[in-house]
Amino acid sequence: MLGVLVLATCAKPPPAPRPPPPPPPVDLAPELAIVQPERGRFVDGEPLVVAGRARDDAAVRVTVNGAAVTTAPDGSFTTTLRLPAGLATIETHAIDATGHDVRDVRSVLVGPFASSDGARAPIAVRLGHGGLATLGQALGAAARSFDVTAAARAHNPVFENGGCLGARADVADVAIGKLEVALAARPGAIAMTIGVDDLVARFAVSYEVACLSGSTTVTVRTSALITSDLAATIRDRRVRTTLSNTRVTLDTLQLELGGVPGPIEDLLRRAITGGVEHALQTIVATRVPPIADAQLAALLAPAAVSVLGHAVTVDVVPRRFDVTTTGVTVVAEAALVVASAQGRYVARPTSLPAASPPAAADAWIAVDAIDQLLAGLWAAHAFDRTIALDELGMIGTLLKGRLHTVDVAFSLPPTLRADAGLELAIGDLILTARDAAGAELQRFAISLRSALTIGPTHALATNEPTVLVQQLGGEAGPLDAAVVELIARGVWSRAAAAVDESLAQIAVPALGPVRVRAVTGQDDFVVLDVAAELRAP
Repeated sequence: MLGVLVLATCAKPPPAPRPPPPPPPVDLAPELAIVQPERGRFVDGEPLVVAGRARDDAAVRVTVNGAAVTTAPDGSFTTTLRLPAGLATIETHAIDATGHDVRDVRSVLVGPFASSDGARAPIAVRLGHGGLATLGQALGAAARSFDVTAAARAHNPVFENGGCLGARADVADVAIGKLEVALAARPGAIAMTIGVDDLVARFAVSYEVACLSGSTTVTVRTSALITSDLAATIRDRRVRTTLSNTRVTLDTLQLELGGVPGPIEDLLRRAITGGVEHALQTIVATRVPPIADAQLAALLAPAAVSVLGHAVTVDVVPRRFDVTTTGVTVVAEAALVVASAQGRYVARPTSLPAASPPAAADAWIAVDAIDQLLAGLWAAHAFDRTIALDELGMIGTLLKGRLHTVDVAFSLPPTLRADAGLELAIGDLILTARDAAGAELQRFAISLRSALTIGPTHALATNEPTVLVQQLGGEAGPLDAAVVELIARGVWSRAAAAVDESLAQIAVPALGPVRVRAVTGQDDFVVLDVAAELRAP
């Protein structure tokens, strides 16, 4: 009993449990704040200062547009960029030792700038042999539409010779079965050939023979070949054409005289032959130049005066008309001004490069002309809109709840680049998610770029864009970066369609239904190749 008590007295209590080790510290991503440049800034050619602060509980590395930047002990940093003219994306990264990467993406527009209030930019249309052939077809189609009978009657009488052996012939009516116009370039002028088949003219003839009067109707059937040199000059802000060296060659005339005395028949054959030749020569000289003027003016004159619901003043002033053995070049200056809206765009003054016209036709449009129109539309808020959820399709269905609408605002005008390629860029497209009461839920800044290609309905269309998304503020909300990118692509599709509509207002050769085969960028010009399917109406 005593042994049991001793053992009980000597037993030790169990050790207390050890507390669990403290959890490892949470490795937070760095904090990155950009002080300048502000979003949507116009940079007028001066070096751009990028300044901000990157904070972390350990060392942090900062890069701006891929170049390392030194940070001060407090995390602040400053660097200077020299950027080419156009829309520039500033991409800043703060990267800590464990690989966390925080990114800030913002866009600025780098000048020099011009105001979208009427500055002129060059545009041009060049017609090679194929293009001239099509222009000839268009001239022929237009010539067939005018009233040949009225034009011929305006020059009556075609013959008049008084006396006891004399006659007078007046055109009663004229019908033409077929009329074709062919054009060929040569130095300084366009050689024009007009073929007229199945020409039927009726003449009212009065005559005297041996002092006895009579009258009859004479019908003439023939074909004609008319050649002339067409030259053009710029006068009164328009292309004005003139004809010279006009010659008319008639096939053998078939005359239906009907009971005319022999001496009068001989007289009428000679007189009416000369009268038909003179009438055709006069009609061509008086009626063809206005038709040619209108066709040449149509090469450069945009037809629409409203773009995206905004009135646009289109002012095209021809400056030069050159004809060489390889074709025709018409150079003009264009201003496209959106009413009651003045924006700024990157000024890229340029002139048409010296080159021979292509085999058929092409149109050269200075980037300044397109950017001027886009800047005016931007200033008029033509690209801004509010998107309802039902417009987002399946994405909208998935996001139903707090989200009600998404506002789209363009901080900077869309901008083109045309050098080795052709690119459309939009910088800091601001998407704002709102609830049913209009309260802001989230905001995102998006930069988009896309190459331009040929679309099915317009001269230019956009490919799938490259998208960079930046959330503004850290608040949680219904949208994440992946969903925002999907929305942005949908917004881009609409924006691209709006840009397409804008670009479609810039002139392409107006020779009937025209389909552009290829588009390239060269020397700050958009070059539209219309060689493949250029055809007359």
